[in-house]
Amino acid sequence: MTAESGAKPIEIPQPASTSDLEKTGVAKVAADAESPVATAARIEQNPQPNLLELTVPLRLWPAILLTGAGAGITSGLLMKLLRLVQHVCYRYREGDFLTGVEGVSGTHRVMVLACAGVLAAIVLVLRKRLPDADEDDLNESIWKHSGRLPQWKMTVNALLSIVIVGMGAALGREAALKQFGGLVGGKLSDWLALTPEQRKLLVACGAGAGMAAAYNVPLGGALFTLEVLLGTASIAAALPAFATAFLATAVSWFMLPNEPTYQLAYLPSTSSLFCWALVCGPVMGYAAVWFVRGLHWAKDHKPRGWAVAALPVAVFVALGFASPCSAMARTSCNWRLSRASARRSSCGCWCCGHSQPSPACVPARPAGCSRPR
Repeated sequence: MTAESGAKPIEIPQPASTSDLEKTGVAKVAADAESPVATAARIEQNPQPNLLELTVPLRLWPAILLTGAGAGITSGLLMKLLRLVQHVCYRYREGDFLTGVEGVSGTHRVMVLACAGVLAAIVLVLRKRLPDADEDDLNESIWKHSGRLPQWKMTVNALLSIVIVGMGAALGREAALKQFGGLVGGKLSDWLALTPEQRKLLVACGAGAGMAAAYNVPLGGALFTLEVLLGTASIAAALPAFATAFLATAVSWFMLPNEPTYQLAYLPSTSSLFCWALVCGPVMGYAAVWFVRGLHWAKDHKPRGWAVAALPVAVFVALGFASPCSAMARTSCNWRLSRASARRSSCGCWCCGHSQPSPACVPARPAGCSRPR
């Protein structure tokens, strides 16, 4: 259609015919249907189909190994910061943290924990000014955003967590180490311009590696990566998870002691203990389900406004007042353990207390002991 006034002709586009629309729709449906069919065909031809869930090319392995090493280095440095805060706050030079805490007065503990609450309140209020303050945390970023992390928010959270844990807050030191391990994987992903799937793998492996280095548990860190963060047990995901966890733990040994985190007393395996485990195992598993649900409920109902600043102070002060009670309970527990050890010694080896005496010990049994040698 054109105008007769001398102006340039205006062309009105004609609508596409029904046949053209049908052809386009058929082509689109065919293209959409082709992908699942091709995937199914590849799965049938592959003797191990779970390898198709994630491919790890050889060029990605240097980044995987660097993630494990970086997680081990950051974990070691954060633990050094933790020890420094502990020694400064509780003024002890040798021994473990519990010895240092028991060496100060109850007033000193309350004051330190009150300062931890004030510090947490100030940082939590100022954290709202960060550009990524409203973004998801580590786990949700891996699950929902392919490992794209809020870097400023996680850095502040990790440093705050490790400092107040050193001051006595019972929050767990693994949170900071997981977050920094994930940040190492995320930064490497940015530098190498990895795909979303590869970024998710690298960030999850870094977080699991930090978890492994936190408690010297490489196997536990790898399983945490697979079960919690990735939700898969494919070989393509398991190999990087185990490699980063073991490498991070080994690297952290250069700054941390290569020994168990918690020293437990020797507990022989008995039939009563086995029965107790059979009964309490399912109960604890069911309680863990409700614990996780409680965590999600607490996150959905987290404090807002003035409560963000008030609650940390109140909770940590209450923890400080409760610490003398826990010290008294521990003293009573140690007294009961010492009595139990004395009873074992009276019915075992008279010299070393073992149930079977060594050749160097005198095989004398106290009068009245009916336990067979």
